[in-house]
Amino acid sequence: MLYWSHLAYSGSPIMACNIRISCGGVMAPLFCGWQCFSAEVCLVAQRLTQSRRTVRSVSAALASGAAFGMIFVSASPASAGVLDGLDGSWAGGGSVTFDGGAKEKLRCNGYYKSGGEDLSMAIKCASASGAKIELRGTMKNAGGKVSGDWEERTYNAGGAITGSAGDGSLKVGISGTISGTMSVSFSKSSQTVAIATTGSTLRNVNISFNRN
Repeated sequence: MLYWSHLAYSGSPIMACNIRISCGGVMAPLFCGWQCFSAEVCLVAQRLTQSRRTVRSVSAALASGAAFGMIFVSASPASAGVLDGLDGSWAGGGSVTFDGGAKEKLRCNGYYKSGGEDLSMAIKCASASGAKIELRGTMKNAGGKVSGDWEERTYNAGGAITGSAGDGSLKVGISGTISGTMSVSFSKSSQTVAIATTGSTLRNVNISFNRN
């Protein structure tokens, strides 16, 4: 008969199989090569010992994997900036009103690149008569307060940007060779831009964009 034993391996050059057996009526540890038993019995004992070692190895690996998973899941994703919704390319149209009241339709494209609380933008428009608007700007949002720089290449104008940003909105004042205001309202798929200026022949620009 075979009986389980919890005896530890003593360091003997003969491999202990961690099993007690009844050999000639005497209970004794089973050692591979013990003359009372066949090689088949030793082989079974060896496999049982190897199986126990395999279980311990797998358990340790699973414990390590679980710990790694906990670390991975607990990692916080980078926070998104309030202006990230503008990121990407846009297309649409609108109108421009000039000094004196003349008004023309526009076809426009918008390009925005956001990175956390930083935003760069470029809006290009043209009318059927050849009138062009090319507005560029870079700005930084710090707790809802926006600052940066702008330029309009067609009118060779530029200056500073100051204002505020929130979820789905950007409202800034522009100063420099031309002064005025710009308001942007946006969602995931659309946005509207309204610009009003003084100090140039361009008075108002209104644009409706859809995301490309």
